[in-house]
Amino acid sequence: MKKSKRRWNQKGFTLIESIITLVLVSIMAVMVLTFSQPLYSSLGAFSWFNDELLVEQSMENILGDYKSQRNDPYNPFDPSVFRTYVINNPTKYPFVDATRTGFLTFSGSGTTLTAAWPPQASTPSGSAPPVLIITVHRNNMTLSMIVT
Repeated sequence: MKKSKRRWNQKGFTLIESIITLVLVSIMAVMVLTFSQPLYSSLGAFSWFNDELLVEQSMENILGDYKSQRNDPYNPFDPSVFRTYVINNPTKYPFVDATRTGFLTFSGSGTTLTAAWPPQASTPSGSAPPVLIITVHRNNMTLSMIVT
């Protein structure tokens, strides 16, 4: 009896090899998507932390300038000058919300107080010293401070 020697064509993949490959690739894709999600959320947290740090640094710089100008014995403090050269200076303080930053001065007698906004050139006699309101904003993050 004659045996036929049949040669298998070894140029392609079998159906079983293709299915196993697809299953392994899909498992790896699920693993990559599952484990990369915390990475994206941590990048968002880092961005939020960086924005918060920039906002707080800007706030501290404005407060430092205010205190140094307020305590200068050789130059009397003028709120309008502070607003012009510090608050309305976008190159020095790019995150300041100038519409919500400034001085609130109170004047009046007895139980009636009147608040003046924007700041006056000088504090009227018999009134309380101006109150500084600082508002800093960046990427939907707002920080406000009231300084007396």
